[in-house]
Amino acid sequence: MNAAHTYNIAFSDEIGHFQLCAKVNAKSPIGACAKPLGSDTNDREVGPDPAGDDDFCLPAKDSVTVKMGGCLDIDGDFDSVPYGFNWPGSISNPTADRLLHPTSELFSSPTTGGSNYAQMAFEGDQSRNESSDTAFNVINPCQRHFANPADPHPGVGCVDPPPNSNFYPFFTTRNTASGCMWQEGGPYIPGTTNEFGGSAHAEYGPLRIVDYPTAPFGTITKRSNDFRSNTIANPCPAR
Repeated sequence: MNAAHTYNIAFSDEIGHFQLCAKVNAKSPIGACAKPLGSDTNDREVGPDPAGDDDFCLPAKDSVTVKMGGCLDIDGDFDSVPYGFNWPGSISNPTADRLLHPTSELFSSPTTGGSNYAQMAFEGDQSRNESSDTAFNVINPCQRHFANPADPHPGVGCVDPPPNSNFYPFFTTRNTASGCMWQEGGPYIPGTTNEFGGSAHAEYGPLRIVDYPTAPFGTITKRSNDFRSNTIANPCPAR
């Protein structure tokens, strides 16, 4: 949901979109899950279930490689596979972490004209997805509107990491033969040089009020769509 963000040149990763499902309702026009699996705490056919959860599901027989059923819509209650200890470096035991998880992707800081950017910040739009008006989270929703319109208690219910999530990934750095690289996962990835607080809560920073232009021309709406850290000097310049 890039419209919620304030960045321009950035690396972005959208998570969610995969919940385990043991049985799909073949008669459902939206492919609803009839029997959830794993950490899924709510199910559309059992209830309560937020909109955009357990929809567009496919049975295990349709999987090409690993035979497992799953749902591909937005995870409105933040209890799906991406919100668990399934990321590289999310388990403190290095042997278990290596056996259960893939290695993290590595990417360098962006450059312009061959030069590194001097500053950067971390940002996540968790609060945007926790809002009741987006129909993603219906339990203690984030009141993200501060003005035009204003919620009764702006900022209440806006939390990082999201409710029901067991883990939320964040970015760390490591040194490689190609220079400093960014990686995504938990704090226990071997070779990590900077954890930036060691958690999503510490890294992404406080809730921010963002101005959005609206019609008629000249008016704005104020929303807390993002958690964003303070601007810092680029800690991982590309070689």
